[in-house]
Amino acid sequence: MRRFVIRRVLQSLLLVWAVMSLTFLLVNIAPGGPDVVLAQNPKLTREQIAAIRESYGLNKPLYEQYVVWMGRIVTFDFGRSYTNPRQASQLVLERIPATAQLGLFSYLIGMLGIPIGIYAARHRGKLGDNVVRVITVVGSCMPVWWISLMVIIILANTIKWFPQGEGVGGVGPWFVNLVIPAALLSTGVLISFTRFVRAETLEVLSQDYVRTAQAKGLPAKEVNRWHVFRNSLIPVVTLLGYLLPALVSGAIITEQIFQWPGMGRLFYQSATSRDMPVLLCILYIGTILTVIGTLLADIGYGLVDPRVRYD
Repeated sequence: MRRFVIRRVLQSLLLVWAVMSLTFLLVNIAPGGPDVVLAQNPKLTREQIAAIRESYGLNKPLYEQYVVWMGRIVTFDFGRSYTNPRQASQLVLERIPATAQLGLFSYLIGMLGIPIGIYAARHRGKLGDNVVRVITVVGSCMPVWWISLMVIIILANTIKWFPQGEGVGGVGPWFVNLVIPAALLSTGVLISFTRFVRAETLEVLSQDYVRTAQAKGLPAKEVNRWHVFRNSLIPVVTLLGYLLPALVSGAIITEQIFQWPGMGRLFYQSATSRDMPVLLCILYIGTILTVIGTLLADIGYGLVDPRVRYD
């Protein structure tokens, strides 16, 4: 296991370098840039714009900018924001707690898909299973941003729970500002867990070792706990790894709709203002989360499935 982890960490470092190099190239060759923002300011002269470009190192060739930039990101230094006099990393780090709070609640709500999927599989073909299947299919067809807008319209304008963004009728700001966005952000996680766990549980229930345990007269609770439930967690381990960065990327829309002060909203604001240092910093964190998620998923296989062994 130790050799496997070391090898995967080295591969992950190489992957991070490749992804960030490609991201740097795409961001810098894309149309627009800080020049567009600076040129739109009528108070700045050409001499002032040239001085600003020199202070940011934008007047250097792209390969020199790349070498300097790669040396800086090792220490998590992405330079100063183009739209804010502060460091880009400071702006992003301030938003991480809000995004982490939203993502944690979303994950906790999404984990409800595990018992729902097991319940649907154990009641295959019955009313409960049919209801779960219809809801997951319909939910997977509707984008989160549309569901979020419909929820805002219904809660704010129809039943007047929080008109003009304030909690009324016993529904406080904490519920409005955190629970509702987290629940909507978790829809993708909830649906994925439900569908994958249901499918995997049905497959496990048809295995010979489950039938043998049932034929031996073991109680249903023991069979479900030691034979069905654990083996049904294998796809969940995979999803746990890949949904970690997905929550951060999915939070871009949710945070913007609900005005949540997290990294997703900052990413949207930086994209519209072409603030490259902030964008690259957020993309760097997203890449790290993706690598960590896949690494944890690989390690989790060995913990959940005893048949998996690493040389």
